[in-house]
Amino acid sequence: MQNEKGLTLVELLVSVVILAMVLVPLLTIMSGTSTRTASQARETENAYLAQEIIEKIRMNEGVYKVTSDDGYYCSSLNAHVCTGHVPLNPTFEAELQLNEGQVVEIIVIDSPENAQFNEVSVIVRNNDRVMTGPEDGVHDIENRIELATVVRK
Repeated sequence: MQNEKGLTLVELLVSVVILAMVLVPLLTIMSGTSTRTASQARETENAYLAQEIIEKIRMNEGVYKVTSDDGYYCSSLNAHVCTGHVPLNPTFEAELQLNEGQVVEIIVIDSPENAQFNEVSVIVRNNDRVMTGPEDGVHDIENRIELATVVRK
């Protein structure tokens, strides 16, 4: 009996507990990192979309023309989000290829400094769920990008 080799049940249980104590925090970190990476990807996508909209609005012609008379434009795949606001031109809206949950708001006001120009703000936003850590849990955050420009009336 003295030369028997192997693990006792107690040794095996201690090994499993130690392994679990190491793996659980690592898996939590990996899960949170994955969630944050996805959120950052949507934030980057929002930034590209906002830049694309600004560039089209700066053309200031055809379907891309926005005026301070209308003031507040809105576009989203969720129609209830934009209730009561002026919809974008359908051709312009189709070019945007919005994703589920994305909301585009375009605010146009007369420039207080020069009557020949409009100030245009473009806001692209969506909500995300982000894990901030094992003790904090999962939170809803808003990814929001806002760009502004001035266009001739």
